[in-house]
Amino acid sequence: MPIVDHLLRYAQRIRDLRRAHAAVQEPALAPAFQELLDSTLADMPVGARLTVVPEFVNPGVGRPDIALVRAGAPARAFVELKAPDKPANPTRWRVPHDRRQAERLRELQCWGTSNFIDIFLFERADELAMARIVPEQAIDPACDDARAARLIRGHDPAPLLTLVERLASGAGQEPVARDAEHLHLNQAGDARLD
Repeated sequence: MPIVDHLLRYAQRIRDLRRAHAAVQEPALAPAFQELLDSTLADMPVGARLTVVPEFVNPGVGRPDIALVRAGAPARAFVELKAPDKPANPTRWRVPHDRRQAERLRELQCWGTSNFIDIFLFERADELAMARIVPEQAIDPACDDARAARLIRGHDPAPLLTLVERLASGAGQEPVARDAEHLHLNQAGDARLD
């Protein structure tokens, strides 16, 4: 199925939820993100045998909202979701809880953050990529469905597809150490992930 169809369904679901309850929070929107990730990965060879797991308990790091898990291997790629009114970029998180969460996430080999509009991809503390999922107005509850569809059809999904492919690749790769200090970080992270 074309990515545009996935994005149309994703944005429609989020608009519907936000129309039904103006103060809807990230936990209620998370299933729409999970479905988008599931359907996008299903269309990619690198997504084969990956399972998208919500609320993945990760001792020592917390409970990232999404984990990409390959059967028989520890989870190695994660996505933390934030409400649409918060920035997706963790360097801009101001709430103390969010800032502590960002520090813990930086211990992970492959992780992302999203506010349902944008998504960022990281390797430990290094930002690797950023992509716009859909135009911000496309998930605005005040945006009519026809306009949202036009916005999405005019949006380039290529950066999103590239980022998701990199995230999926990170889920299947064992961390490779650059030096002794990096090896120690990888082993400590894997110990927490097991």
